[in-house]
Amino acid sequence: NSKSGATFYITADEKYVIKNIDNEEWEVLQKLHAAEGGQDIGRFGKNLSAIYGVVFAGVVPSTIGMDNLCLPSTYGLEPSYHLASDDADGGAKMDLKPEPARSAHREEALYRYTDLSEFANWATVRDRLEQALAFLGEQGAIDYSVSLTLFKRSTNLDKHDSRCNCVFAATSALCFALIDFLKTSVWWDFYLHDATKTKGEVYAKSTLDLIDCLGDRAACKRGVAECPIRE
Repeated sequence: NSKSGATFYITADEKYVIKNIDNEEWEVLQKLHAAEGGQDIGRFGKNLSAIYGVVFAGVVPSTIGMDNLCLPSTYGLEPSYHLASDDADGGAKMDLKPEPARSAHREEALYRYTDLSEFANWATVRDRLEQALAFLGEQGAIDYSVSLTLFKRSTNLDKHDSRCNCVFAATSALCFALIDFLKTSVWWDFYLHDATKTKGEVYAKSTLDLIDCLGDRAACKRGVAECPIRE
């Protein structure tokens, strides 16, 4: 399986992060974008902007644009930098130290994904997110969102990580971890190849269930059990 890792570019106005994706991921993204409701891929397609995090796609072939939620590192990295797993070890990734996002644009983007602790079933969702984060680490799939928020694999869900200058707490970072995984090649490997009865397949299904739930705040407040679950 291919591991997480891609080239990221930050636009001059710092509003967006542009990510290069491979052809396989691009093809699936096109299917997601065009799909309609009724099937797993359809529901996911309908929520492409809100859940997947993609603001635009295809301005340049095989690229996607995402809201920039953090300023780039002040540790000597240029606005364009590479986080590929085979080019940077985990320690290098953890050295990234974001500054607080200040623009209204980034704040608006951030709030689309956060404030999840208001849900009555937050404890259940939090537990699922913790499991997801553990799986991400095992697969070497932690990049961008997680590297900008969780340092030293902190999983303190109630406090900001004192070792970094984060714009959101670890609770939100776990949500970003889950969203980030959906942008990696690891996900597409599992999804496209239908790795039946593997840990990846089980993780993929439970993650989609949770994403469906998080895409419907009313359903989340009713409880995970009432979220749409696939056969």
